Amino acid sequence: MKNIFDNDAILARVKALLTSLAKAGGINLCVLDILGDPIVYPTNDCELCKRVRACPEGRAQCIKYASHAILECMREKRTYFYLCPFGLVDFVVPVFNEGEFLCAVCGGQVRCSEGAEEVDFAYPQMTVSVPGIDAAELEAIYDAMPDRPMETIKENARVVEFFAGDITRLDTVVEVSRRDELNGIADRERLRPALTYIDKHYTTDISASEMAAMCHMSENYFSRMFGRVTGTTFPRYVTGLRIARAKELLLAGGSKVRAVAYDVGYDDPAYFVRRFKQHTGMTPAEWQKFGRAEREALRGADTLEET
Repeated sequence: MKNIFDNDAILARVKALLTSLAKAGGINLCVLDILGDPIVYPTNDCELCKRVRACPEGRAQCIKYASHAILECMREKRTYFYLCPFGLVDFVVPVFNEGEFLCAVCGGQVRCSEGAEEVDFAYPQMTVSVPGIDAAELEAIYDAMPDRPMETIKENARVVEFFAGDITRLDTVVEVSRRDELNGIADRERLRPALTYIDKHYTTDISASEMAAMCHMSENYFSRMFGRVTGTTFPRYVTGLRIARAKELLLAGGSKVRAVAYDVGYDDPAYFVRRFKQHTGMTPAEWQKFGRAEREALRGADTLEET
C-alpha cells in the first residue's frame, strides 16, 4: 500500500484542503486509519463535539462509534452515514489504494431532525449524562445548532468522496517528482515478498528479522523502508491486521473471545483483550455485544420497512 501521508508536503496539502472543505460545508472533517487513530486531526469541530471529547468518557464514546463506522464503510466499500449517540449526523468515506483500504475521511457533526430516518444506522441516544459532561449544557448547545436538511449533508459527503478519490492520485494532491515516485515503487517491490507473506500469515509469529532476511536486507534498513512504504511500524502493521480480523470474527457473532484470540494469533486471551481495547476503546465482549445489538436493530428496521 502506497503511503501518501509519509510525505510532509502531501500531508500539509491534505490538511489545508480538509480545512477549506470543512469550513465551506459547515461540517467537521478528519482522516482516520483502520484502527480509528487520527492521521489528520478533526478540523472545524462543532462546540458540542469539543465539549464531549474534552472528557475521557465522552471521547471514548466518539472513538467507539467512529471505529465501527470505519469497519462498515470498509466492508461495504461505500460512504456510511450514522446518527451518533449525541444526536448528530456523521458520515465515513473509505479511501482505497490499489484495492487496499488506506484510510477513512470522516465528517459531519451536523444536527438534522430527519437524520434518524435517513442514515444507515442510528445509534442509541444518550438519555443520561456522561460522567464529566453536564447534560443540560449539551442540550443547550445542541438546541442552538442549526437544523440542516439531510440532502445538504449528502451533498457534503459527495464532495468529500471526490476529494477522497483524489487522495491516492498524488499529482492532484501535490506535485511529486518522478524520481520520488519511482523510488516509492521500487521500495514496495523490494518489500513485496514480506508484505505478501505477512498478509497470508499475520496470525502466526512473524519477526522483523525474518522478514528482513526474506527481502535480503538488514533488519534496521528493512524497518526504515517498511515505515516509509506502509506509514507505520512493523509490529503495528501486524497488530492492525489482527485486530481488523478479530473485529470481523466478533461481529460474525458465533465465536467466543478466547477462540477469536487464538484465531488471530494471540496465545494469551488476556493479552488479546488488552490489545483489542487499546486499539478500539472496547473489550472484545463489548464489541461483540455492540455488533449483535446493531444487527438486531437493523433487522427490526428491515422488518418495519417490509410491513
